[in-house]
Amino acid sequence: MTTPSTSAALPAAKQTDLHARLDGAVPYSELSECDLVVDQTYRGGTGGTVADDPIQKLLPVGNQGGFRYHGSPTQGTVRLCVLYTSGRETDWPDRLDVTTGDFTYFGDNRKPGSQLLRTTRRGNVLLEDTFRSSHGGPDVRASVPPYLLFQKAGSGRDVIFRGLLVPGSPRLSPEEELVAVWRTTEGHRFQNYRSHFTVLKTATISRAWIKEILTGGPLSIHCPEEWRKWVSERTYQPLEAPSTTAVDRSCSALICGDSGGIGRWLGVSVARLTSAGRAHGSRSLRL
Repeated sequence: MTTPSTSAALPAAKQTDLHARLDGAVPYSELSECDLVVDQTYRGGTGGTVADDPIQKLLPVGNQGGFRYHGSPTQGTVRLCVLYTSGRETDWPDRLDVTTGDFTYFGDNRKPGSQLLRTTRRGNVLLEDTFRSSHGGPDVRASVPPYLLFQKAGSGRDVIFRGLLVPGSPRLSPEEELVAVWRTTEGHRFQNYRSHFTVLKTATISRAWIKEILTGGPLSIHCPEEWRKWVSERTYQPLEAPSTTAVDRSCSALICGDSGGIGRWLGVSVARLTSAGRAHGSRSLRL
């Protein structure tokens, strides 16, 4: 008699959670209490509705659009903002350079018909206020909401947390950090913002700090040191992650292995050349 597998005997939602744990992703059922870890995947739901969105379960923000915040941009009460990118809009190429921590993000006036600051979600208003405040003193910078970057993952509603952002970059002048650019669609010209952020080298955003942010205490005890230093000094500590060098292991093994082949031939040939050089009173060959 065939015994059914453990996963096959579970309901669909439980199977999804099991598979998420096996591949390292955080299951949808655990999102409301988990920390945010850089490059961790967070599973979406499987109900087939907007409620499947994992970001709104992770944080008390909206479930649609690129700007998702807690508070109101027009009233200046935003305490936390999520920037979400699919990374797939060719006309608006949001770009994260993982080696330097530089992130380029385009605002929400992405089609003609609206003025730069008259978008539905007022995302460009939030960008303008954020970058203006970032050049103030510590008390003014303290009003800048923490920005959390999420990117669409490859499956369903799943998302990847890409890091904690601060506006600006040590590589750019203030005039380059937030720029209104012109675009044309079907003969109609319009403006949108191109903004530049820096991903801080904060590996984990704790649930405790998220709760402090939402209650108006972003500089409380659980605040990451990188964020605190940016607020107090406007010092950037980017998450820089140089690419590792890819090594062709098959070639390396062939040359350096003990099994012979080219490695044995090369060793013998070098020994013969060295011996011949010494016999003729010349210098030995150096590789």
